[in-house]
Amino acid sequence: MRRFLLTLLLLCCTAFPALAQTAITLPIAANAVADLGNGPIKVRMVAGNASIFTAQGSGIGSTSGPSTTLTLTATPATAPLVGGLISGNGITSGTTIIAYNGTTGITLSAAMTVPSSTTVSWGAACPLSAPSNVIQASPQAGYYIMYTQARVCAVSPGGPVNTLLISPVFNDIGGSGPVNGPSSSVVGDIAEWANGAGTLLKDVAPAAMVDQICATNNDFLIRLSGTWQCGSLGAGLSLTGSVLSTAPGVDANIQNQQSGNYTVAMTDCGATIYFSVASQATLTLPAVTGFPSNCSVLVKSRESNPNGVILSGFPAAFGPILYPGQSLGVKITGSSPAWRSFYNPQPWAPVSAVTLFASSTGNDANDGLTVGTPITLATACSRRQTIFQPGAVTIQLADGTYSTPDSNGALCTVYGNSGGNSNTLTNIVGNCVTLGNVLLSIPDGDTGIFIKDIGEVEGLCIALQGAGSGVSIGVSGAQFSVFDAQQTLWRNFGAGSILADFGQSASFNLIGAAAMTLNAAPGGSGTVIALASSANMSSGAATIAIPSALAWGGQFLELYGPTMATLGGLTFTGAGVGGTTGKRATLIGGGAFLVTGGVSCNTFFPGSGSCSIIDGAQDDAGDNPTSPTPVGGTNCVLTAVSHLTVVNGVVTLCN
Repeated sequence: MRRFLLTLLLLCCTAFPALAQTAITLPIAANAVADLGNGPIKVRMVAGNASIFTAQGSGIGSTSGPSTTLTLTATPATAPLVGGLISGNGITSGTTIIAYNGTTGITLSAAMTVPSSTTVSWGAACPLSAPSNVIQASPQAGYYIMYTQARVCAVSPGGPVNTLLISPVFNDIGGSGPVNGPSSSVVGDIAEWANGAGTLLKDVAPAAMVDQICATNNDFLIRLSGTWQCGSLGAGLSLTGSVLSTAPGVDANIQNQQSGNYTVAMTDCGATIYFSVASQATLTLPAVTGFPSNCSVLVKSRESNPNGVILSGFPAAFGPILYPGQSLGVKITGSSPAWRSFYNPQPWAPVSAVTLFASSTGNDANDGLTVGTPITLATACSRRQTIFQPGAVTIQLADGTYSTPDSNGALCTVYGNSGGNSNTLTNIVGNCVTLGNVLLSIPDGDTGIFIKDIGEVEGLCIALQGAGSGVSIGVSGAQFSVFDAQQTLWRNFGAGSILADFGQSASFNLIGAAAMTLNAAPGGSGTVIALASSANMSSGAATIAIPSALAWGGQFLELYGPTMATLGGLTFTGAGVGGTTGKRATLIGGGAFLVTGGVSCNTFFPGSGSCSIIDGAQDDAGDNPTSPTPVGGTNCVLTAVSHLTVVNGVVTLCN
């Protein structure tokens, strides 16, 4: 198929139908009238002489919308001629009359829209006698050019046979000879000169005309530097019909805006899919089958979107979500064509604080950015490291019981050096109106919240409990991690459990009133708070609430040096403080130091068992150290993870 950028070249050839030159012999009888046809024409006398004149009429009429029926307001004095030309406002030049009903109805050769009260003019039949106003023609005068759309007539005044040459009107420049053309032509074809003398025309189809210049398929005709030249499209361009566009592998910066779920289509090749959504949407990338082999697609999520775009079928190099403001690009590449990433999203850096929403029935295919699209707690704790912002990331927990551990055996794992923004503060927030409605129920052998490698977490308005009767840990921190407890509730834990276990320079901080509310003591030899290996604890002016009397199975506090607990501002409140029994605290090893504001250990902590201060441990009250008795006649060999149970100065358990 031939394609053309410019058809103006065709104007270099004569654009009128090629009419044959016609010789007409006028009647011998004197004063007879001959019909020379519709103007415009050129008339030349060959022999004798004649008078030339026009026949035309006019009236007022209109059509009813686009129609071939033109209705006159009155029967005209001069009737329209079938085959004659008709003109007026709304009538295309060259329109002819194909029927006349003798009164007010004219049928046009094509549908026209003629406004009401339009004056129209038409060619009329040549009269039987000539009017007084005529053109006298003679052989010496050359051509008479009749620039009119009326009917052209001639009359012989009598005498010898008279002959006229009738020719179509051309815009001659300097020529005087006749121009001959074919006996018929095709509407829309081109008249092309067939000789160099300017006297012969032929009928040529437009495609054939261009083929003389551009003989190769898919070539294009273009005018450069004043001349017409044949060229071809450059790489990356294509033409569909009359639409010039870039190839599928070229970014045309064409936007396809979407507001909901969408599947990438072939029309998106070279385009940008722009998501402007009011809620979470899914973008699906189908298999490459049917797509151009060089297809390239860009995707952009509007900065102000409240939700992200879930990515389905995309290369694994992308994350599962395109967050607000992020963009990505995929291309079909490789010897085995497949979608591959070539433009990965930058880390998400929202301009305002972000809250991730989690629930006990959350779906990790969600984005977690709204209450209606929650994820699981474990995923929220992992995904928060992909969010870059100067402040804290909040994980808001819906009411419910959370009991599903991750691959680390924790309901929530927060690593501070796992890449991205992992060391930012993470606020895990429950229900502050009804404390206990958000419950972390920890299976035996697992941990509730595990923090490591400079991770920072604040637990606010959450409740924790052991799910079984075995050992579990509420919160555990290591390697310079931090946990701040604020309005936390602690329920039943199994035998040997530890509510808060910190080591390797980790920090455990109590914040505000009822930083910890203890509804139950850990079972068996369990410990409420255990610090070891340079861990530290501080309380400021916080309080620990004990609503009803408890019995420590092991001890309330264990310090294994070097470690330090700065608790001078801590107070214990609640009706159960006075009746609580069991070992108060065990301080072991050099560097284990307890600060209580100078209050004796046995006075500071609730319970009935005396504090043990052994192997160089100290407190700021100057309490004397105690000397434990070896277990089974053998000294207890202490390690970094040993826990001692000391009753009245005697080691009863070393594990």
